[in-house]
Amino acid sequence: MFVRAQFSFGYFAGYYLFVMIAGYLWLNNFTELEYNHRLSGLSAAASAVAFLLPALYQPTMPRLLTLSPQTFERLLGCIILIGTAATVGAYYNFRLVSLGEIYRYRDAEPNWSSSQRRACDFLTDQDVGYYYIN
Repeated sequence: MFVRAQFSFGYFAGYYLFVMIAGYLWLNNFTELEYNHRLSGLSAAASAVAFLLPALYQPTMPRLLTLSPQTFERLLGCIILIGTAATVGAYYNFRLVSLGEIYRYRDAEPNWSSSQRRACDFLTDQDVGYYYIN
């Protein structure tokens, strides 16, 4: 199948899936776990074929969506802004702790000020009505 197909993203993803399924089929022959080996191997092989046929031999489709350079730059800016916000949010109350202390910090409340807590609750839509009433 891979010899006749043109190289594309589907070829790359299909080859990765093929190698992964081939490894599973190889290990499936030698495992001592008790389950239906023939059925699981057949299911994995059928899944690989069902993915590989359209991925490798998909006819070229016309471009349905094209972005202007200005729109593309705006999209990149939005992606960078969202990624930066996610990184700052993940780092804000981050602690490195030992395995013995993980339960101590897992349920601990973050040390936020009341305005930060209200902003977080508002953005995640928790108890929004409370802030409008009071």
